[in-house]
Amino acid sequence: MTDKLLTEEPAAEPEAPRRVRTPRKSLVALRIVAVLHLLVFFLQPVLAGIYLNGDFDALGLHELNAQIVTLMVAAQLIVAIVYAAGGGGKLWPIWFSLGLALLEETQKGLGYERLVAFHVPFGILLLMAQLFFTYWTFGARAKVARVPKARKKRRS
Repeated sequence: MTDKLLTEEPAAEPEAPRRVRTPRKSLVALRIVAVLHLLVFFLQPVLAGIYLNGDFDALGLHELNAQIVTLMVAAQLIVAIVYAAGGGGKLWPIWFSLGLALLEETQKGLGYERLVAFHVPFGILLLMAQLFFTYWTFGARAKVARVPKARKKRRS
């Protein structure tokens, strides 16, 4: 009986589960930048309303705040890249932020051309898009790491 115990191989230890990299610090940074971007973006219609109410100095503040909004979307794009590349997060926030940056530049052009009939509703659309993006960053799906696609083997 002791010979049998000596000849049997020890049971293999179960493999430790692979640690999946999840976006933690980069998600916190993305949340902070998204909220700040949303707040300065929300200030835009407030300043426009003050201007339309008769305070003509608010138009200069509206323009200055538009520059801050542009800086914030650039920061959001950079943090989205870090979130995806460094943190293992989803890729689509990069494309969203890039598209939003381009659309915000279009929005500024509409404002400078005084095309208010397009500038106002387009601004509302962009504000809502940023609101939904910011909301997404606080949801459970933002915490989930990106699943890498399996590479296809080439046939020889």
